[in-house]
Amino acid sequence: MTRNLDETDPTFVRDLLDSQEAVWIVARWLSRRGNNVTVRAIHVRPTVEDMADYADAGDLEIINRIEVKQRRLAFTSAADYPYRTVTVDVAHAWDRAHPKPFAYVILNQPGTVAALVLRTTARQWERVTKHDHAKLRDRTFYECPIDLVHFLRVY
Repeated sequence: MTRNLDETDPTFVRDLLDSQEAVWIVARWLSRRGNNVTVRAIHVRPTVEDMADYADAGDLEIINRIEVKQRRLAFTSAADYPYRTVTVDVAHAWDRAHPKPFAYVILNQPGTVAALVLRTTARQWERVTKHDHAKLRDRTFYECPIDLVHFLRVY
């Protein structure tokens, strides 16, 4: 059956090569919006019989930045989280970040549950100055309201 593909789809290779311009247009567009983009290589099958070995895994990939933190808190869900907000990061780290993290994954002390804070919630974050007991000074942080945080088991 595959031997007839060259007859039923004789422009396949040309169409594949021509489609690369569209892939690059989208890659540039996503890149200008702060995304790290990987354009996947294309491999043209030498023969119709080799078609299955040359099937692609997509045209491009967006690589997202994820920040991981671990707190000295023993939480398992929003119900037992000890505060009304989740500390996301120090404000200057977020403010200077490029690209902005897609998400923050904040682990509990045993590393079994994560509080997931998505970048899409940033407009609802509060900017708060408080004493950092580890650094022994006042610092400004971003905090996310608990109702915007997803709690997930990670073990």
